[in-house]
Amino acid sequence: MRVLVAIVTLAATVHAQQRVLDSGTLMISRAGVLIGREEFTIRSGRASGSGDGFTIAATAYYPADRSQASLAITVELAADSEPASFQLNVLDQRQRRIYAQLGPRRVTVRTLTASGESVREYPGGSRTLAADDSSFALYAVLPGSAPGAVQIISPREGRRAAHELKDLGLERTDVGARSVELHHLVLDGPSLTHLWFDEHDRLIKAEVPGAGLAASRAPTPQR
Repeated sequence: MRVLVAIVTLAATVHAQQRVLDSGTLMISRAGVLIGREEFTIRSGRASGSGDGFTIAATAYYPADRSQASLAITVELAADSEPASFQLNVLDQRQRRIYAQLGPRRVTVRTLTASGESVREYPGGSRTLAADDSSFALYAVLPGSAPGAVQIISPREGRRAAHELKDLGLERTDVGARSVELHHLVLDGPSLTHLWFDEHDRLIKAEVPGAGLAASRAPTPQR
């Protein structure tokens, strides 16, 4: 029991030392119909305390008005914004847990279910983004914004695909009832993903046209 208390206390201490860089809620729709919401936080430092970098913690709810989370994701990024570890808990009847360790040479993915464990390995890459079909918050920190090749790893779906990051500059786009000027980036590959960031590099809007999916940041409540 003392060991468990010490571990919990250490984790809470590390979490408290991480400075919040961004947090918000993304409202997710398909073909214009609201289907989910995703609450996320980006902190400085890695949650495990294993080095400099960032941590993205996201919790998604499908449908949007559900009070119990559908899945929870934590991604640790190195100081260069390259993903180092990925953990996803799928909170359904199968209660799956997916863990991934990502490196320049190899990506190892472990999936744990009540029936057992499976392990898959993929070649690594010099510029990698960890993603999931049910999460948009993972696009909030890209492995650099310079145009060029990006490998997207989807641990839960078991996919690895090459994409090209394109910078379309500042463009006006609709966010809710407003038209705003945002920095427009595109991940072009097997699936096309549009991303819009504000002047503070915060993800404001995302679209996957092929799937009819879109996500927009909910307005921050006024205090």
